[in-house]
Amino acid sequence: MGNANCCDTPAEKVAEFRQQVEEKGVLEASKQAATEAAEAAAASAEKVYEDAKSGKLMEDIKEGVASASEQVAGVLAEGSAAIAAAAEEIAPTMVIVLTEKGKDVTITVESRPLGLGFGAAPAPGCCGAPPDSKAVITSVDKKKDNLKEAKAGMFFKSINGQDVLKLEWTDFKALLKSEAEKLPEVKAE
Repeated sequence: MGNANCCDTPAEKVAEFRQQVEEKGVLEASKQAATEAAEAAAASAEKVYEDAKSGKLMEDIKEGVASASEQVAGVLAEGSAAIAAAAEEIAPTMVIVLTEKGKDVTITVESRPLGLGFGAAPAPGCCGAPPDSKAVITSVDKKKDNLKEAKAGMFFKSINGQDVLKLEWTDFKALLKSEAEKLPEVKAE
């Protein structure tokens, strides 16, 4: 963002900010963007001060301050939008579809632990129909808002778009572990 100028389009500024996020991380890129916004505001304030010293009318000062405020607000709004967009693109998520009696429930998980206990679906008895899936929910952390519709006894249908209904138990566990490891871990408070 250090190369930004007044003529950059918002799309160019967002692209440059995303590049900075990838190179330096969200925190450092945000600090740099905030510093640049503050420097631009300071430069505008300095100009207003110099105009006031030179004897220009008070109206010029008011216009200068209003312009500087608008400029800072615009830069901060663009920066906030770019941060949100970059964080959304960068932040990993796992989408799990559960099913029970033909009703599907989609949950999105953004961190570990997932809040779901799971196990191998019980084998059918001699006359029973095979289970819907090889993996079943055994427990749900109801303190997690994203799991309100999930309940024990539901079957896993898909993970991040991959059908898991017919996966063998060991393959299912490997896939779930692999996808979960992409998520950040949040320590319990």
